[in-house]
Amino acid sequence: MVEIFAHGTLREYRARAANEKLPTLTTREEAKLKRLSTCALCAEGGTIAYVRLMRELEFTSERAMEKFIVDECLGEIVWGRLDPKNKVLRVRRAKARDARASALDGVIADVSRWHAITETMLASLNEQIAYVSSEKAESLAREDELNAAIEETKKQLKAAEPDVAERVDEDEDMDEDGPSTGVKRRR
Repeated sequence: MVEIFAHGTLREYRARAANEKLPTLTTREEAKLKRLSTCALCAEGGTIAYVRLMRELEFTSERAMEKFIVDECLGEIVWGRLDPKNKVLRVRRAKARDARASALDGVIADVSRWHAITETMLASLNEQIAYVSSEKAESLAREDELNAAIEETKKQLKAAEPDVAERVDEDEDMDEDGPSTGVKRRR
């Protein structure tokens, strides 16, 4: 019974119950197994026909099946919407069930692939961060050199001709009030 509740379905229980003399389900256990079966059906997402839901969950009326899906599943174990017009359940996602022992090798392989991909992405991101940091340092160094050259040129102009120095001072005043022509450091 534990195996059925871990990763089985109501249909599997019915098939095994006759052969293995499994105990009869209580109403509560049957409802729980129906919810778990719904999870299993919806695990792949997509669209599930009412006919299949009714067969797998052992409902005889669409109304009862819809009520069960709305009351017991939607928003808790399954996210999606019922489409009564087209008689389907449109699944966006569903909670996962326990993996069967036979599926563990596949799960391990999937996780290993995911790990390798994330390691590669992390290395690439670290390379990009190092490159951007290096470019920023070089840009700031070039900006410092340019600002130093501008200041040196201003000093030379002021020393060479006093009337040019006055125009340079006027230009600096204009930078504060009008359009800027100088280089300003941004960090």
